[in-house]
Parts: sequence; structure tokens; C-alpha cells
Amino acid sequence: MKIKCIRRNVIIGIIAGMMISCNTNNTDDNNSVIAENNNVMPSNTLKETNYSESRNDIRFAGWTDKEWVNNEYICTVRKYIDKYLNGEIVESNFDENKDYIKGKFLVISIKPSLFGGVFMHIIFFDNPKNVFSVLVRSDVDEDTGIVSDYECMGLKLEMSDADITQEIILEFLEEYPNHKLW
Repeated sequence: MKIKCIRRNVIIGIIAGMMISCNTNNTDDNNSVIAENNNVMPSNTLKETNYSESRNDIRFAGWTDKEWVNNEYICTVRKYIDKYLNGEIVESNFDENKDYIKGKFLVISIKPSLFGGVFMHIIFFDNPKNVFSVLVRSDVDEDTGIVSDYECMGLKLEMSDADITQEIILEFLEEYPNHKLW
């Protein structure tokens, strides 16, 4: 029993760590960095050069932990899965996982994608041993900063033997109430 409790606490800690590490958004320009041509430079160097903001800099400007756990990217995944399950869209790569993707899911990691939008890992409450990856793209108007046209680019089973249970998910949600099942 003690080993199970320790393992459960470790798993909850890992999930929390993934969320925290993926969602930190340092607003201090002196400490943030950008990657350009495989070089990393302080972003305050931008003012001294002709580099411009990336589209992801525009997409996620000012995001706090609250935005990282509740946003249109996650809503897009929920809407897309619901449309698939209701037969409104055909998604052949979902077919093999149809039995796994019913019900609500928890986002266990989310981060900006180099393809424009976010890349996330999700688990479904009814089948928490399966971890799926999903890419959600969006367009951004560089002049106005308006983000639009969110598009789910697919759902892929990444792991089918995760050591996560419904009990662990419920404990996580109790400990981190800003997260929720979608």
C-alpha cells in the first residue's frame, strides 16, 4: 500500500511538473530567449537587431497559467473529437482508437508548436493508460495579433501502458483545481 501511494504521488508530481514546465511564461524580456538560426540569444538583443517577433510570440503573448490550461486550442480538440464521434466528420486515423477516445480528457502537457499552434498530450479519463498526442494549428494576423482558424491536425496514440489511473487523475484535479476534464 505504501509503495502504491508513493508511486501515485510520483506520477502526480510528474504530471504537475510537465504542466508547469510547459506552461511557464517568463515576461521579463531580459531573461527570455529566442532561437534564431540555431543560436540562442537574449530577447533584449531583438531591440538591437532587425529580428521580428515570431508568430508564436504573437499567439501566446501575455499568456499566464490560466490561459495554458483553458484555451481555444483545447476546445478545438474537444469539438473535433465530438464531431468525429457524432459522425459529422470522417477521420480514418481516429478509427483504430475510437473506443479509447470516448469521454472526457485531461491535458497533461501543452506547448507551442513550431508548426504554428500547440502540441499537446492528453489522456482520457475512461482509459487513462493511453496517452495521445495532438497538434492544433492556428493562423495569426501579424498586424492585428488576432488568432483564428484553429484546426485539429490529428490524434496519435503515443503510449498504451501509462501507469496512470482514474484515481490518480482525480487526485491531480483535486490538487490542481485550475485543470479540468474536457
